[in-house]
This record gives sequence, structure tokens and C-alpha cells, in this order.
Amino acid sequence: MQAKSNVFGQLGRRSAAHPWITVALWVVMAAIIVIAGSNVTAFDPDSEYTINVESEMAATVANDAFGSDGGADELIVIHSDVYTINDPEFRAVADRFVANLDPFQNDILAITYYYDAPEVPAMQQLVSADQNSLLIPIALHGEWSDYDSRWPEFERILNASEAEGFFIGGIGDITSGEISEIIADDMASELRVGIPAALIVMIIVFGALVAAGLPLLLGIATIGIGTAIVTLLGSQIFISDIAFTMVSMIGLAVGIDYSLVLVERYRQERNSGHSKLDAIEILSACRQGGVLQWHHHHHGAIRCLPGTDDGVPGDGTRDGRRCCGGRLRSVDAAPGAGGIGW
Repeated sequence: MQAKSNVFGQLGRRSAAHPWITVALWVVMAAIIVIAGSNVTAFDPDSEYTINVESEMAATVANDAFGSDGGADELIVIHSDVYTINDPEFRAVADRFVANLDPFQNDILAITYYYDAPEVPAMQQLVSADQNSLLIPIALHGEWSDYDSRWPEFERILNASEAEGFFIGGIGDITSGEISEIIADDMASELRVGIPAALIVMIIVFGALVAAGLPLLLGIATIGIGTAIVTLLGSQIFISDIAFTMVSMIGLAVGIDYSLVLVERYRQERNSGHSKLDAIEILSACRQGGVLQWHHHHHGAIRCLPGTDDGVPGDGTRDGRRCCGGRLRSVDAAPGAGGIGW
């Protein structure tokens, strides 16, 4: 019996009937998205924090006291629980840090350094009340994007300036590169560990390398295209770098899970005697999501609501079993009972 279909089923059938045209169209679309995403600049919202975090308060004090040209900048914090700014040890650490900035000499527009004029009242705003902490505002030439990849170089300067009993840190357009580096490492680790583990599990489940590779391929493609789309959106609105980690996690998980359902459903339809195109049409027509409805007065029958079944005639139990990808194993026929097996 010919199964009724819908727009999803018809699209799936036509795609299967012309596989190379379908693949070519997807490749072209993916290439356009990826190329477009790699040629945009991230949106700079210049937004303010909704809470008064210490770093934002320090930046506000520095900008109010010494001004800001709106370009790239960096704010250095030197702190010690042992020494104060009046101790020679504290000044030695601060002087060493400033001297180590030589690799950025051509990038620095101005440095507001407390020890250059400690008697100036405005300089006191750079010192904490207990005199254990010192701020060093650094104004840089260019925009923040010019320094996104220079964090490793700046990290070496911070490490070379460290001393026992002191903490040296920064917040700004250079040190923000550390966040990008952490996210990139996390994403690489997820792919390096997650993909082989997923492949092994799917080979065991499907018992075939090709069938196991299809969900994995879709998951990888989802990550690539999803990352490009987020990058495109990030050129128009502010999107945190954490979004890229979420894309890799969700893309791999959902892409693989969705493919597993489709491959298993295809196998079931083929085992039921349907041709290749009919099987693809059936699973495509059903993939927009099955909705279960529990009828207490119909002896626990499970049905797919209109628009979600694959159109195979039969009673409610059969419709529910087919629409839900064949995952339904048992139904408790007792009225009002909840004995559903998946």
C-alpha cells in the first residue's frame, strides 16, 4: 500500500532520487556560509557590565581620570599581600614589568605609570586603599581585533615579570586572547576525544563502518556550518566566544543523534519490504517530530497526532509505533495505566 506523504517526504524522495545534485547543493551552500563567516569582523558592542565587577570599576576609574580614545587598551594589576607601593620590592616588580613591554613598544600609545609622578593627586586613584595593589593603564594603537592573537606574547611578559609574593594580571584587549585560546583548546579536545569515542560506539551499534560514519559526518558538518553561522551573526550582534563551544557540543550530539534515528528508521522500512526511495520518503515524512497522545479511554492506545504520522493505515498502536521511529516496544492496555516501553 502506497504511504501518504507530505512536503518533507516529497523533498526526501527527490533528494534521494538525485543524490549527487543534492550533495552538490549542500556543498555549495556550506562553502558560501563558511567563506562568508571567515570574512567578517566580530561585532564590538562596547557594552557595559550590568553589575559593578571590580575590573569594570577599575577601568571606569582609569578612564575618568586619564581619558580614553576608544581604541584598544589593557589594564594591568599588580598586587602583593606582603608589600605596599612604598616598598622598594613593589616598585622593582612594577619597573621590571614596564621594562619587559619592549616587544609592544611600537603598539603602546601611552602608559599611565604611578611611579612617574606619585605626588600628582590623580595618580592616587591607581592605588588601592590599603596600598597593596597598583593599576597600570596602557593605551594601545589600533582596535581590539589587532591584538586578539598576541596573548601568547603578552603572557611571556607577565611570566617574566613575576616575583615571589606578587600577583600580576591584566584585563583588556590583549589578555582577552587567553579566553579565545582556552575555548580553542577545549573545542579541539572535544573533537579529538569525542569523535573517536562516538565512532567506536556507532560501529558497535550498527555493525558497519559506512552506517557508523554517516552520523559522524553529519555531526562534523553541523559543527562547521554552525560555527560559520554563529560567526556571521557575531558580525551584527554581540555573541560570546562560549557560543562556539556550545556549537561544537550541541552540533556533534544532535547531529549524531538525529542521524542515528534516520539510519535506524531507514533500516526498519527496508526490512519491512519498502524500496529504497519509499523508505526514505517515509522516514522523511515522519522526521518533523512524532507527538504522542495518551488516551485513557482507549485502552492505552498511542497515536500520532495529525501531521506527524507517516500515513500507514492501522489502529492507534501501529500508527504510534511507526511514527515514533519504531522505538515503541510495548503498550500496557490497562485503562489509565502508564506502561509504555521504549
